[in-house]
Order: sequence, then C-alpha cells, then structure tokens
Amino acid sequence: MEDALLTKLLTKRPLSEFLATNNELSATVYYHSGGRYFRKCIEKKLSNEYKELTVQHGKEKNIISLISSSLYYWYWLLESDCYHVTKTDVLEFPCHPGVMKEDVTLIDLGRKLLFDLEKNAVVRNRHRKSGIIVQEVNYYVRKSKFQIDLIDMHLSKIYGFTPEETDFIINYDIKYRMGGAGDDEE
Repeated sequence: MEDALLTKLLTKRPLSEFLATNNELSATVYYHSGGRYFRKCIEKKLSNEYKELTVQHGKEKNIISLISSSLYYWYWLLESDCYHVTKTDVLEFPCHPGVMKEDVTLIDLGRKLLFDLEKNAVVRNRHRKSGIIVQEVNYYVRKSKFQIDLIDMHLSKIYGFTPEETDFIINYDIKYRMGGAGDDEE
C-alpha cells in the first residue's frame, strides 16, 4: 500500500514549485516545526516554533489544508527525522497541481480546519523566571481529526488514490494519534 502511494506521490512536482515568486502577490502561512502525531499550518506565528512559508496570495487555505493533512503527516514520517519539520520537508513534498487550483472545496476545508483548531485551543498565561507573563496557545489537533479526514478525502480525489489508499491515509497510525497521548500541545 505504501509503495503504491509513494509511487503516485513521487510523480508530482515539489511544493516549492507552486509557491510565490518575487514578483507575485503573496501571503504568509506558518507551519509548526515540532509536534508529535499531527502536523499543522496556520495563519499566524505564535512562537519561534512556527516557520514562515510564503505562498501565492489566495492559496493560503490550500497550503494549510495540505500541510495539516494526514497525507503530509504520513509522507513526513517517511522522509524526515520524525521529530522536526524542516523547510526542506515542506518544500519537497510532492504537490499535485490540482491542490493549487481555485478549489472552493479545499479552501473551505482549510477555513473550517482553522476555525476548529481555534475552537479547541486553550490559551494559558505562562509565568517566566524573569517575571514576565506570556500568553501561550495550545492546540489539541486530534480534536480536529474529523476536519483533517475531510481534507484527506478531498486530497485523495485530487491525487487519484483508491478507496483503500484513502482509508490507509485517514487511519494511518490512528491508535497512537488518537490515544490520550495524541494531543499536539505546544
């Protein structure tokens, strides 16, 4: 199953070829460089753990959906050190050109994911040794798994995955990702 999925992915061009160029109108999204069982990409930089990605204006939700997907998580585990999300991990992800089209469904799914992440987030005040109080946002991404599954189902259509391949991606590592330790706290 994984060989078939990887073969399909590797026929696509890297995400870097679909990002904004210097003379294009651009926007910024931020992917989280840590975490455990989920990857996430949002529209704001909450800490130094969030790395900037300059994308074509109007494609923010497309990229947020893609990088937050279980498809990306699965691929990242194959290609990375399984701990850090590096710029190379993101830029080399095989991107189907259909992901970057004016896909109202994918854009809406990205919007709904962001809303759901915020709905399930917890904001806390942290007291630093210096006496400063810093506000921190903790996301519980597993609580948004339903939204991620919808993204993966749509991406599966774009990439041309079979129903079995789609099921594999959606349920990949599910026991650990959805268990009590599956929270992606920051």
